[in-house]
Amino acid sequence: MALNRYFAEANQVSLPVPNGAESGDPVVIGTGDLHGVLLVDEGDSEEGFATVQLDGAFLFELDGPIDAGDSVTGALVGATEHLDGDDSTVFGVALKSLENGETAEIPVRLSN
Repeated sequence: MALNRYFAEANQVSLPVPNGAESGDPVVIGTGDLHGVLLVDEGDSEEGFATVQLDGAFLFELDGPIDAGDSVTGALVGATEHLDGDDSTVFGVALKSLENGETAEIPVRLSN
């Protein structure tokens, strides 16, 4: 048995986030490109940190055209970059389609 395992599953973890970040905010953290959504406000339990969900699907307002299965960048969902994060990388995958000119909240599955 591995004695150095830190988490059995690391899907909700406390990570450094930008000051003032709020629950529901998308964030791209570090050059390893962790993509997630804050579950609590920054500083709720420790200054500069928040619990971040790293899996699942979240609703984001997007502009069409977009097809289900299309890659969605951090910039498209308004992700905040932190610790050299890059919002031009793939943040997730659209789970619904939008027609050209259409704007709506659609689910985006996080990519990590």
